[in-house]
Amino acid sequence: KEVQPDDVVISQGEEGDNFYVIEEGAFEAFVQRGEAAPAKVCEYGPGGMFGELALMYNANRAATVKAASAGKLWALDRDSFQMMLVTTENTRSKQYEEFLENVDILQDLTKYEVARLS
Repeated sequence: KEVQPDDVVISQGEEGDNFYVIEEGAFEAFVQRGEAAPAKVCEYGPGGMFGELALMYNANRAATVKAASAGKLWALDRDSFQMMLVTTENTRSKQYEEFLENVDILQDLTKYEVARLS
């Protein structure tokens, strides 16, 4: 997705739809608390990412992110993002289980007990 300066990528309070990774450009995050004017809380550049909180916690957007310059973003939709998290967690659990199975003191544990430890 290509953006121009001042384009709003995500808006505080809206439902989350995508996770974004920055290829090019500069972006700024703003949070509005109460009646106060929105305050800048973060800046992002190439390689930065944003939008994960609403997708991970099934919550509304916690901030507004605007383009500070022309830029390019990669967007990952909600379902793909959540599948990536599940796949990563399953892979990590499997690696922990394999490690624990090779620890001498844990050799008497059942597969279920090793899985619970991982």
